[in-house]
Amino acid sequence: MHSSLAELISEICQYPLTSPKRRKAFNRLIAAIARLPGLAKSSHPDYLDAFNQTLTWVNREICHQFDWTQPDVERRSVQWLNSYLYWRIKDLHAKNSNHPVSLDAPVTEDKTITLADLLSDSSGDRPTRDGLDAYIQNIEREHRQNLALKLEQYIETDPENQLKQCHPKAYPQCNAQEIARRVLLKHPPEKFTAIAREFAINYQTLKSHWERNCRPLLQDIARQLGYQSES
Repeated sequence: MHSSLAELISEICQYPLTSPKRRKAFNRLIAAIARLPGLAKSSHPDYLDAFNQTLTWVNREICHQFDWTQPDVERRSVQWLNSYLYWRIKDLHAKNSNHPVSLDAPVTEDKTITLADLLSDSSGDRPTRDGLDAYIQNIEREHRQNLALKLEQYIETDPENQLKQCHPKAYPQCNAQEIARRVLLKHPPEKFTAIAREFAINYQTLKSHWERNCRPLLQDIARQLGYQSES
């Protein structure tokens, strides 16, 4: 991760509870914690309701109840978060409902982001990772959260070298993995114009490569990981 948990928590605690800067830093913190092992999970369809309640509590209490200056902050942060989340999960099991999961359903409060949007660039030169941050807090089913994290892990590791091998001719460094890291995973996301300048590649060549090769490849990988489009 680009910043340690201790640095992220310290940044959060510099701002008032309702500050937009605090919310932005808090989103990065939750994204980092969600990738750590040991976070309490449940197959209950309302798990994300419990997770959202926990996030509200964490945001309110982390600066007062958690000492991020001590060693092993990653392990302790998961344990501390779980201490609240565990009871919220227990509350859920008083209910028993199973609703079909639609990965094309809106995953943010404003109902504008779906998993497919994470792989798309409908905004011209401004690919966004906002959906991924909001995804962790607002998606309606644990299955979708796990899929997004699996996709992020796949991009980072590229276990079959599919992404590295997908690049414009004569530009092996400007491959699908590198582009996806910059436009889907980076905080803040980079613009295609900046990437084109850095790699000395024509902007239209880069955009065409993304649209014709990178994005379809990522969509195919997402399907292999479990994404199913409703049609």
